[in-house]
Amino acid sequence: MKKEVPFIQDRTEAAAPSPGMDRREFLKRMGLLGGGLVIYGTLGDLPAEARALRTGLLGSRVPSDFNAFLRIDPDNRVTCFVGKIEMGQGVITSFAQMAAEELDVAYESVEMVLGDTDLCPWDAGTWGSLSTRYYGIFVKEAACEARAVLLDMAAERLSCPRNRLSVKNGLVWDRERPAIRVTYGALTAGRIIERHLSELPRLKPASAYTTSGRPFLRRDAIRKVLGKARFAGDIRLPGMGHLCHSNIFVAARARDRDPGKPQPVPEGRRRTRHHLHGRRPGHGGI
Repeated sequence: MKKEVPFIQDRTEAAAPSPGMDRREFLKRMGLLGGGLVIYGTLGDLPAEARALRTGLLGSRVPSDFNAFLRIDPDNRVTCFVGKIEMGQGVITSFAQMAAEELDVAYESVEMVLGDTDLCPWDAGTWGSLSTRYYGIFVKEAACEARAVLLDMAAERLSCPRNRLSVKNGLVWDRERPAIRVTYGALTAGRIIERHLSELPRLKPASAYTTSGRPFLRRDAIRKVLGKARFAGDIRLPGMGHLCHSNIFVAARARDRDPGKPQPVPEGRRRTRHHLHGRRPGHGGI
């Protein structure tokens, strides 16, 4: 097996925020995009093996802050941000299942935002069957850590030990006082919450799955059947031009062909391979 070549050598470069925006500003921005959950803090001396490695071409720029992947709004809706795109492999469904599973929320409450470079965390690209089996671990980690922080917050809100709490569909309650309960949305209340965990939680074992591994109608199925699904080729932006690719070959008629001599192409019918015809917006094209 070939050794993975690091995408960048300097790990501090990988963790650095984009120019003109520090980490706090980035997190505030994420929190203001609809007013949901943003939790951040210094992970400090947490063991490296508790988190999937962020190294090499595929992982060196993937953020470890789970708020880059998730937002929980006051109405208990969850938005999951992933840099991958949906191109028929079903990740718009599978990522929602992963997030719902680790957060303990209803699958239907998870909305997916894919491939939006303004909102989604960095990704190396959608290729090589890496979305579910590789990038999925980052989504699961983010949801798992968010759940742990939310349970800490719920224990404080409900004035009970954390080990007495149960959670289902984003609703947390005290098992000894079932009427005492609170939702994830009520806990976040649109605030930016600064908190860190002393220890990263373990992912849910497969034996406890209730959403992952279960059959769900693919979220893009109906749009595809009705012809309403939009792909990269369907995108139209203001002022966008179009190019038409020509690959035309003109051959002389068989009776005029001399195998020993090249046949000229009549003037006006000549085309150059890979010739591009520019089209102004609104003037056709492909």
